[in-house]
Amino acid sequence: MRIVLGVNEPAYSRRALHLLERLKFRGATVDALHAIEMVPIAAWPEMPAEAWDAATQCQQEWERDAIALTDKTARELNEHGFMANSVVRRGGAAEQLMQYAEEVEAGLIAVGSRQESPLEAFFAGSVSRGLVIGAQQSILVAKGEPASTGPITAVLATDHSTYMNGCINRFAELAPQGIEKLIVVTAYDVKKRALEALLPRQPELRAEWIQTFEQTLHSRNVSVGERLQREGLVCESRVIAGPAVAVINSVMRESSADLLILGAHGHDFVERLAVGSLSFHMVMSEPHSVLILRGGHIHP
Repeated sequence: MRIVLGVNEPAYSRRALHLLERLKFRGATVDALHAIEMVPIAAWPEMPAEAWDAATQCQQEWERDAIALTDKTARELNEHGFMANSVVRRGGAAEQLMQYAEEVEAGLIAVGSRQESPLEAFFAGSVSRGLVIGAQQSILVAKGEPASTGPITAVLATDHSTYMNGCINRFAELAPQGIEKLIVVTAYDVKKRALEALLPRQPELRAEWIQTFEQTLHSRNVSVGERLQREGLVCESRVIAGPAVAVINSVMRESSADLLILGAHGHDFVERLAVGSLSFHMVMSEPHSVLILRGGHIHP
C-alpha cells in the first residue's frame, strides 16, 4: 500500500510518523511530501532588481530547506522499516497532498495536527480540514504527543450502515498490525418520548424492546470484530445509549485509547456546514488522533 505523509512543522509531522510506525502497516511505501507555497514574484514586474533577487534567493532557500526536511523524514522512515521516498511540491499543502495521492494511487494520507478550538479550526484553514472535506483517500490525523512505541488501543465507531460496512472492509485491507485492542462502539439515541408514543401504556415492553435492540447491536459489533480478527488482536463490543460524540469521547477516555477510527463520505464544505459530520467534528474539535476511512478498495 502507498501512504502519503504530509511533512510540515517537524513537531506535527513527527506525530504522524510515530503513529504510522506504531500502526505497522505491512509492506507500506511512504512518500514524505512537503508543499512549498511559493510567492508569485513573476506577477510583480515593477519590483526593483535588488528585491527581485532577494525574493528569488528566499524561494531557493525554502526549496533547499524543504528537500532537507523531507530527506530527513524519509531516512527516519527507512530506519523504521518503511520503503520511503522524499517529495517536494509547489502549492497549497492540502491540495498537493490530495493531488499527489491521486497520481500515485495512494490508499492513505497521514498528517500531524495541533489541537485547535472549534473557532480556530473554522478560520485557520488547516490542512486537516481540507483533507477531511476533499480527499478521496482514507485520512490519518495524529494529534497530541502520543507514545512513539508500543501497541495501540483503538476505538472503532460504527452505525452499521452499508457505507460504514464498506469502510470496515477498507480497514481490513489496510491491515494494521500494531493494534492490540480494538473496541467496537455503537451509540444509539432512542428518545424516551418516541418510545412512549409507540408503547404508551406498556413500560415493560419498552424495556424489552431496548434490551432486544441492544443485543442486536452487540451481535453486529461482535461480527465486525470477527471480520477483523487476527492473532493477538483483542476485540470488545460496547453499545451505549446517548449522542455519538458524548459516547465516543467517554469510551476514548475510559479506555485510554490511542486512536479513533471512523467512516466518512466525501461531502463538500457547503454540505458539512449544512448538515454537520461526526468525522469532521472529531478531527476539528476533539483531542483524539483519528483515522477516517473511505469506502471502496485500496490500490495495491
